Amino acid sequence: MRPKKKVKLQDIAEALGISVVTVSNALAGRKGVSEALRGEIVETAAAMGYAASGRTAKPKTEKKRKETVGLLLAPDAAGHVRPWQSALAGRLEEELKKENMSLRVIRAVREDIAHETIPADALKTAGLIVCGDPGTAYLRQLRLRLGAPIVCCGFFDSHEMLDYVLDDGFHNMGLVYDRLAALGHRDIAIVCGNMDSPEAHDHFLGACFEEALRRKNPEELPVMPDPETCTPERFLTLARDGKATAAVCTDSDTAGALIHMLRAESLRIPEDISVTGYSLDPEGSRSSGISEVIPDFGGLAKQTVKLLMHRMDGKERSGVRLVPGLFIEGSTIGSEKEVRHG
Repeated sequence: MRPKKKVKLQDIAEALGISVVTVSNALAGRKGVSEALRGEIVETAAAMGYAASGRTAKPKTEKKRKETVGLLLAPDAAGHVRPWQSALAGRLEEELKKENMSLRVIRAVREDIAHETIPADALKTAGLIVCGDPGTAYLRQLRLRLGAPIVCCGFFDSHEMLDYVLDDGFHNMGLVYDRLAALGHRDIAIVCGNMDSPEAHDHFLGACFEEALRRKNPEELPVMPDPETCTPERFLTLARDGKATAAVCTDSDTAGALIHMLRAESLRIPEDISVTGYSLDPEGSRSSGISEVIPDFGGLAKQTVKLLMHRMDGKERSGVRLVPGLFIEGSTIGSEKEVRHG
């Protein structure tokens, strides 16, 4: 009788579709493997008859500990941490507690980013979440030096192959256009403010996509508008001429400025013109009552932690996850009976 083939770590890894390193760490009781995956590996090893040193492996039980995940907050061009980053930090901490993990907030400064200096605390974490775009060179240094999974939240860098979780600008603009269309608006125009932020640019592209889908003559080829021509002043001219009844603004600051301009021309909001915006502020523009889209910070945090756990379990990179935002209906869009058409 031919002797039974010895089961190797590679055999277990292939059976589960994970790396040999993850199998080895799990059976040795080392950190970096979730309890659920560790149990699955141990069961599979036993079922396959895996043995070490002539006997069935009995992995040492690791004392349950609270591993730490780092949250690197990259400042904006002015060196400030933005309110949405702080709001996301709170949601991430809640999600990590469910995984018996703690969050260490690490604030990067512009000088460190410029010199590609990685904070010592970031190198001591089991995984790292990067919130705010520090630039390609800095991300590359993080990837090369950290040796732990990295998930980026709230931005995308096409040069670095990492995991990303993003607010879905295209879906968000779909929410806005669907709501305005349901109210009877047919003459909807895009209004651009400051296009320096990636969020404004994404929502501009999302609005252009919705415009193309809903164009009045489907046989005409869609034309991408120039953001520099989609000004509040241009919309004001369209509104005066009765050629626009709703404005989709790429940010809520621009929406607020446009509302002020329209009222100065004796145009009523929302009876004559409906206006929407987009805000990264977790509280939105509720004090001004602007109808707007805001990110779903709870959804962003949940997807970010889920993706990080996926990577810490030794699974392959998952790529980009898009999280739909939330449409907050304020007082700047009219009811169906109030919509007028030119």
